[in-house]
Amino acid sequence: MDIRKPQINSGNLNDVVNRSEDDVEVDFYIETSDFRNVDGVKLPFQFEQVATAPILRQNLVGRITGSIKQYLHNLSIDPKSYQ
Repeated sequence: MDIRKPQINSGNLNDVVNRSEDDVEVDFYIETSDFRNVDGVKLPFQFEQVATAPILRQNLVGRITGSIKQYLHNLSIDPKSYQ
């Protein structure tokens, strides 16, 4: 069994996957940047999720970058949306 690939048999994301001696530990972290003032609060408009293995920043495994276009605060939420 290749443990590096998701093993989803029942559709349940909590399925147990057997581990082997070849397991690789991967660190995930998020870096934020491009902070701007929004309603008096500095918020990031750029983010980057980074995965490294085996030790933080030693070998890059993957990177996801994204940007936030807009923050909306104190919006009214229709109570019916919770039903």
